[in-house]
Amino acid sequence: MDVLVLGDDLRPIEIFDDFQSLIWTERYSEWGDFELVAPSGLSSTSALQKGTVLGLNESYRVMMVETIEEPGDGTIKFTGRSLEALMDARITRPAVINAGDPNGATTRNATPGNHARYWFETSCRTNSSVPADNFSFIQSGNLFTPGTIPEPTDTIDVQFNVMSVYEAVKPICDTYGLGFVIGRNKTAGNARFQVYTGSDRTTWQTILDPVVFSPDLETLEKVSSIQSSANFRNVAYVFSEKGSRIVYANGADDTTSGFDRRVLYVDATDISLVKGAALDAALDIRGVKALAEYRNLTAFDGEVPQAVPYNYGVNYNLGDYVERRDSRGFASKLLVTEQIFVSDLEGDRSYPTLQAVDLVQPGSWSAWSRTGIWNDAVGTWDSL
Repeated sequence: MDVLVLGDDLRPIEIFDDFQSLIWTERYSEWGDFELVAPSGLSSTSALQKGTVLGLNESYRVMMVETIEEPGDGTIKFTGRSLEALMDARITRPAVINAGDPNGATTRNATPGNHARYWFETSCRTNSSVPADNFSFIQSGNLFTPGTIPEPTDTIDVQFNVMSVYEAVKPICDTYGLGFVIGRNKTAGNARFQVYTGSDRTTWQTILDPVVFSPDLETLEKVSSIQSSANFRNVAYVFSEKGSRIVYANGADDTTSGFDRRVLYVDATDISLVKGAALDAALDIRGVKALAEYRNLTAFDGEVPQAVPYNYGVNYNLGDYVERRDSRGFASKLLVTEQIFVSDLEGDRSYPTLQAVDLVQPGSWSAWSRTGIWNDAVGTWDSL
């Protein structure tokens, strides 16, 4: 596996292969990271410095060297994150900063994906308020064709305060099953930002060849699993100073009761909107985000053999749904959340990280207002 040293146009200018080990991790809705260990010496320190950008032939993701460590054992360790980490060094609402109101908030109505695109575009690429914040090497357009899993199309009102672009984009993508990437366009010599979904590659669809991980097919081995509902919640009571909402997770509604009803309190007193449709929408989103943190736990661990007939970038990609079948024939849908590349003395290998799919989908929950009077003195509702 060759590590490519990239130039200002993100085209390879050098191949760095004088290393002992490499762990390169790419993620669907989060920045990736890498660790490269090389022998101490002039070749390592001259080729890789802080700020050097790296790539792989196997991927369009780009990593940047951020930390260089020499532990004194004859090696030098380089670590860093992918270009998505640059979003944490830019803020939303720069026009508000120029206007002298750093605490200003704004509410927008758009689909979840278009919210994410808007904040990146206006803060990192076409920022007319603070042009120096723009990344000139990031051009418009997609890196790849969107997958077969549809994006959520319902529009939502979202209130944003001044925050980093990463803090604005990531929660929306996590909540609505979207991924985001700043990757290199290998032919054009630039980078592009894309919010995207993957493709369904399970046996429940007939458009694409399925990708199935199963001990019986010798595509999965050393499997262990756990299922737990200890922290599960399916009803969120969301309170602000001006109103409240009850939000239901997928599979629950206002008839859910008894042992099946698991209630979560959500403090949304930081939302300053007055009572009305915008407040209701903001509280709904807060409830959806909160419930996403309290899903049923369905986890498994296993190893994907290197002889598996599925290749990353060909048979599956980040954000795809793939299928897991156990020895009893039970099947489950899994999301490809990471792809890890490893190169060391044992050779080169690459394998995915898979996560059980249990997303809180827009339109699958319902919410309704409640009445009551906010008591500023004690900070609680006086009645239900």
